[in-house]
Amino acid sequence: MYAGIVISNNIVDQTYEYYVPQKYEEFIKLGSRVQINFGTGSREVMGFVVELYEESRHNGVTKEITDLLDFNPLISLTQLELAKFISSDTVCPLGRVLNLMIPNTYKLKSVTYLIIKDYCELDATLALEFKGKSVIKVTKELDPFMKLIKKEIEKGNAEFSYRAEGFNKEKVIIKYLINHSTN
Repeated sequence: MYAGIVISNNIVDQTYEYYVPQKYEEFIKLGSRVQINFGTGSREVMGFVVELYEESRHNGVTKEITDLLDFNPLISLTQLELAKFISSDTVCPLGRVLNLMIPNTYKLKSVTYLIIKDYCELDATLALEFKGKSVIKVTKELDPFMKLIKKEIEKGNAEFSYRAEGFNKEKVIIKYLINHSTN
C-alpha cells in the first residue's frame, strides 16, 4: 500500500509518495498524521495522509513511513475536503492549511542534533564543550563552534541528525476535591 503525503508546513504544494509498512496498513486512514524522512537527508517531518492506493505511481525507490502518529485521524474527511478547497481557492499549500486545523500540542517540528562518532579524534575544544555527550541538540549556543564542527564532520568524527519533536512540553494538572462533609 502507498500513501500520498503532504508535508505539514511545506512552502511547496506537492504530494509525495511513501510506502505504508505492513504493520500500519490496517490503521492508516485519510487525515492521519505520519512521521517521515523527508528529502535526501534524514530530516524527520510530520505529514498528512491525503491519498491511499495499492500500486506505486512513482518510478524509482519509494521511502517508507517512519511512524503513524494517529490511529484515529485528527483530520476528518470533511476537514480534508475543506482544506483542499481552501488550498485551491487561496493558493496556500495544502499541508499548511491542514496544519492550521490541528491544535499546537499535536504539531511537530524538526530538531537538529550533532552526533559525535569518535570522541578520541574530536577537537579538544569541542570535547571540553560537549563534556562527553555523544548527542548534542544544535542551538544558538553552538554558533561560535560551527567552524570546528564543520571540520569534524568533514573528518567523519561527527554528523548532523534530524528528529521530529513536539512543540509543547507535558503539562501536569492537579485537581483538588473539597470534602464538604463534617465529621
